[in-house]
Amino acid sequence: MEDWSAAKGLYIPVIEAGQSLPLEWNLRLVKAGSYAIDILFNKDGDFASPPSASSKVFLEVAPKLNLNPGNVLPVAFGVPALIMGILGVVNYIRGRKTGIYG
Repeated sequence: MEDWSAAKGLYIPVIEAGQSLPLEWNLRLVKAGSYAIDILFNKDGDFASPPSASSKVFLEVAPKLNLNPGNVLPVAFGVPALIMGILGVVNYIRGRKTGIYG
C-alpha cells in the first residue's frame, strides 16, 4: 500500500477486554483501489506469543482527478508567457530604433 502517513503503526498500551480506546489515524492514500485494514495484537501483552488479527475493514478509494496539483499551472504558463512578452517588447523597441518597424 502506498500512503503518506507519518506513523505506519500505532502502539496501544494494554487494555482490558470490552474496553475501548478511541484513536485517530490519518492516512493519505496515493493510489485508488481496494484496501483491507486489520489490526494485529498480542493477547495478554505477551510479546513472545504470535499476534492475533482483528476482522478486516474494507475500503474503496475512488480516483481523484487533479489537473492543477499544488496550483502550479499559473506559474508553469505564466512565467514563460511573461518572458516571451518581455522579449517581444524588447525586440519591438530595438526594431523601431533600427527602422524595421517604420
